[in-house]
Amino acid sequence: MAALRTEGSVIEAEQLLVLGSVVRAIRENAALLSEVRAKAPRVAALYVERHASSKRSGKEDERKINRELLPKWGARKAAEIRRRDVIDLLDGIK
Repeated sequence: MAALRTEGSVIEAEQLLVLGSVVRAIRENAALLSEVRAKAPRVAALYVERHASSKRSGKEDERKINRELLPKWGARKAAEIRRRDVIDLLDGIK
């Protein structure tokens, strides 16, 4: 598997792709759910339900969400998550 080097840590390309698609889905669904001010866990659950469940890597997506995203963003409103937050999250993955 190809790897990318960012600020001293190695991040597998696969992780970047999965996390990138999760973040995009969170942002897209956050716009749809802005009336209810959805928090990241709710939007992540919608991603798993609507998108990951139909992918062969769906269980792995869900595992990465639970391991990497929710511990850091769980209490935040999904609409508040910005590009800098994604960069910081990816830089922290070892």
